[in-house]
Amino acid sequence: RRALMTSQLATTVRNTIGGGFRLGVDAMDQGFMALSDVVRGNKTASEGFRDMMSTSRYFFNQKEARVMQDIFSDQMPAEAQKLFFSAASAESRVGSTTFLGKVGNALNVANTFSDGLFKRAMFSSTLDRRLRETQGRSLNDVVAAGEFNMIDKDIIKEAIDESLYFAYQKPPEG
Repeated sequence: RRALMTSQLATTVRNTIGGGFRLGVDAMDQGFMALSDVVRGNKTASEGFRDMMSTSRYFFNQKEARVMQDIFSDQMPAEAQKLFFSAASAESRVGSTTFLGKVGNALNVANTFSDGLFKRAMFSSTLDRRLRETQGRSLNDVVAAGEFNMIDKDIIKEAIDESLYFAYQKPPEG
């Protein structure tokens, strides 16, 4: 049932357009925070610009974002499954042997693809920002050192939560 609702082309288009707007809002939000940090002397202008463009950078460089997803999936499969396995896919897989389950899976491809683009970008961006903030190293530096599995679990949780929130998939708290 959920797969059939999210598989409608109009829903996919709305979600993709909304995600595009959120990329802009994220850049403005990060830009204002970075400007504040630069004025207070907490960051250089270059560091602030990098924060501001981080999500867009990973969105438009899906090859790099996909590598981060693959490393995440290899190192922390249970956490990766929570992020990259949609509720609609889960529901339709339960009945995937039925005709409607198979139709739901087939029709949900576009929405799942769109969600994946945004979730990969936000996940990688959040990790990169937090690692530079807490360790002074970029996500690429951590991966190059073979230390992805040593990233603090709270940072991973924050990146997952931000990604689900960005894609309108974060469950309500409480």
